[in-house]
Amino acid sequence: METKSKVIVGVICIALVIGLIILFASTTIVPTGHIGVVTLYSKVQDKYLDAGFHFIAPFVESVHDVDIRTQKYQNTVEGSAKDLQIVNMTVSINYQIKPEKASELYANVGENYNDTVLNPALQSGLKAAIAKFTAEEMVTRRSEVAASITEELNSRLEEYFLISAVNLENIGFTEEFNAAVEAKTTNQQKAEAEKAQLEIIKVQNEQKINTAEAEAKVRELQSQSVTEQSLEQLRLENERAMIDKWNGVMPTYMLGENANALFNLGQ
Repeated sequence: METKSKVIVGVICIALVIGLIILFASTTIVPTGHIGVVTLYSKVQDKYLDAGFHFIAPFVESVHDVDIRTQKYQNTVEGSAKDLQIVNMTVSINYQIKPEKASELYANVGENYNDTVLNPALQSGLKAAIAKFTAEEMVTRRSEVAASITEELNSRLEEYFLISAVNLENIGFTEEFNAAVEAKTTNQQKAEAEKAQLEIIKVQNEQKINTAEAEAKVRELQSQSVTEQSLEQLRLENERAMIDKWNGVMPTYMLGENANALFNLGQ
């Protein structure tokens, strides 16, 4: 009897253990920010599971978590610019896996999609974008370069990914090109400095001319004033001399309106 009871207890325990194993094998939890790619006998299924708790067929179905949050991928690419200058460009992209394409991506590429998909697309996309601009334009038209890279990457990655941002982390050139740019910048700065100095000299000369004209005008006015004063002074001196010479006797004769008429004022 005791043996039978022990057997029953043992069977119950085994059944509970098996039941628990089956229960755990029948359930899965997909983390937040992920989706679950379902495989049946290792074959990827078209369906996928959203984040949360799910029941699955035990032992025959498996769930593989795929991160669909925004992720960052960075790489450096060397390419030739439009003017054949060698350019080293470091670019980072923010991307997301399209949820509806996660199962297909897992089936066709697997989990190592960074090396299989992202890197080749980034290499070819960057080289294509670099070839559209000269080395100088990559510095002066940086936003246009980023837009071109975004367009190139979207065309290559749109099947599985959404590109939300493209950032140009660094643009590097050869030492020869950097030296040429530095020399050009130095010459431009020197030319601008000389131009500014010429403008200063021009302004100074104009000021000198204006000052000279103003001084000449003042001298002219002063000369006119002196001349008028001198004439007035001379007139006054002549009148004074005539007064000094007058003997106090009024004139005896005075001409009338007719030059031939002479009047004797004494009579």
